[in-house]
Amino acid sequence: IGELCDALGELGARASSVAGYPPVTVHGGGLRGGTITLDAGRSSQYLSAILMVAPLADQDTQIHVPAITSRPFVDMTLDVMRDFGIQAGLYGDQTYRIPGRQEYRARAYAIEPDAASAGYFAAIAARRPGHLRQHTVAAPRPLRHPPQGVAAPPPGAVAGPRWSADQELSLIHI
Repeated sequence: IGELCDALGELGARASSVAGYPPVTVHGGGLRGGTITLDAGRSSQYLSAILMVAPLADQDTQIHVPAITSRPFVDMTLDVMRDFGIQAGLYGDQTYRIPGRQEYRARAYAIEPDAASAGYFAAIAARRPGHLRQHTVAAPRPLRHPPQGVAAPPPGAVAGPRWSADQELSLIHI
């Protein structure tokens, strides 16, 4: 996690960890933007994290990525960002460009039927006031692995995704 804190620091945030490991502390104050190099050879998650916050920076952000472990997951991050009105993209093979001063546009969003991704949104809905509607749909393609388990929500919260033998899974709308 130290690499992520360092990258955030280069973009103007104040983020710290304990010897490069959690817990992480991020102080408010905004993100400046700028140009950084981020090695995503061990994990593409740090790149996705920077991509998601970069549109909120005061200036444009360029991220040079000499190595990446999972481009499909980063592509998925960019697709979802675009779905919420954000402009960002890969230019060439190794540079992501994200204009600053953007705003994510609120919208209804159907979460792909995948317990790993849907579970996060169920947890958010369980912790925040608002409305959660859950629909069970057939999976659009075979799911690789059935969920290993979804943590129980707090008392009174709506339960998260379900797995059944015919590969149906709950879609959650927030």
